[in-house]
Amino acid sequence: MIAVLCALPQEIRGLFDGLAAAKRQVWAGRGVHLGSILGRRVIAGHTGVGKSLAAMTSQHVIDTYAPAVLVFVGIAGSL
Repeated sequence: MIAVLCALPQEIRGLFDGLAAAKRQVWAGRGVHLGSILGRRVIAGHTGVGKSLAAMTSQHVIDTYAPAVLVFVGIAGSL
């Protein structure tokens, strides 16, 4: 499984739209979408803004879904 996270929902909306057979789950007020792209299982979601929210949500995704890879993307992620 590949996990893709970002801070804001607008930054990942396109990925949500591209997930096949997507199911939405909510944790701590934030939604994650589980689905697949090109036959690979993917979880995509947003963490909220800030280091503590990013860390908390990332740890939850790691503990709950055990992804092989976790990628954090977004406009400010490169700064």
